This record gives sequence, structure tokens and C-alpha cells, in this order.
Amino acid sequence: IETINKEASIKTVANKYLPAFILALNQREVLLSTMQNIVQLETHELNKQDEEIFNKMERLRNGLLILQLKQIFYTVSNLHEVELFFNQLQKSFAVEKMLMENEQCIREMHNLLEVRRNQETERTEKEKAEKDERRSNIINTILGAIGCLGLFSFLKDLIPFFNDSETYVAWYKFLSVTLPVLVMAYIVRLV
Repeated sequence: IETINKEASIKTVANKYLPAFILALNQREVLLSTMQNIVQLETHELNKQDEEIFNKMERLRNGLLILQLKQIFYTVSNLHEVELFFNQLQKSFAVEKMLMENEQCIREMHNLLEVRRNQETERTEKEKAEKDERRSNIINTILGAIGCLGLFSFLKDLIPFFNDSETYVAWYKFLSVTLPVLVMAYIVRLV
């Protein structure tokens, strides 16, 4: 205002420079609000590992990205002097520095949450695999016991069959005895 010549009015100056000032001030306030939202995150919330905190971090990240795309690299005017004024205001309000700090803080917190969530998922999958393996071992043991009972029953019935020498031929007796034993050995080997 001090450098304006006498014929330019205060209204002209305000119309020329006020939008740049308001936009720079808005950027500062939005970034301060984002910083405040980050600071208000409680430590116990970050340790909970629930979906709500991930959504909150995602909203903060998206809001910061939208701010960066829509406002930080925004051209206020075609006039060089207004653009210089706007850039000077951004430097005075430390808009770029606050944006970088917010981005870095949100990125690190999101990475921390992501690492914790991945560790929790790995632990859950490992426990599930151990339970499945235990269940498979129990089922295999039960099936093996049933197979042993079947073999015992077969051998119990085989003794009277083998002692009856009048009715059956020797090669038939041999096949009748060895074939079930071979099948049972094959099944036990598979299990």
C-alpha cells in the first residue's frame, strides 16, 4: 500500500492482493487444523489396531493430498506481482514446511500402523496353520486307529479261514491273506 501511487485506491489494492492473502491464510489454517487432528490421536487408539484408526489415517492422508493438489500449487493471479506476494505469504506462513511435516508425520504413523497390522495378520495366520496341523494330526491318528482295528478284525477272522484246509486252495488262501495286508500297508504309507 505504501508503494502505490496516489491515483490507485485502497479498494483496487484490496481487490488485487486480498485473494492471495486469504488463500495463503486458508492454507495455513487448514494445515494447522491437520496438525491438530494428528496431535489429537491418542496413543491407545494407535495401539488398538482397529479399522477405525486406519480409516482416520486414510482420511487425513487423502485430505492432505487434496490440499496439496488444490491449494498449495495454486496460481492466484496472472499478475507477476500478485504471484510474488502470494509466494512471499506462503513462505511467511511456512505453508510448504507445515505441509511436508504433516505428510511425513502421517506417512510414518500410517507405516507404523501398517507394520503392526501385518504382524498381527502373520501371527493370526501362523496360529491358524498350527491349529490346522494339530487337527490334521488328530484326524490321522483317529483314522490310523480305525485302520488298526480293521486289521485286527481281519486277522481275527483270518485264523479260522486259514485253518480250514479242506474248502479253500492254498493259492487262494495266500492271496486272501497278502492282498489286504498290502492294501493296508499302502494306506498307512500314504497317511
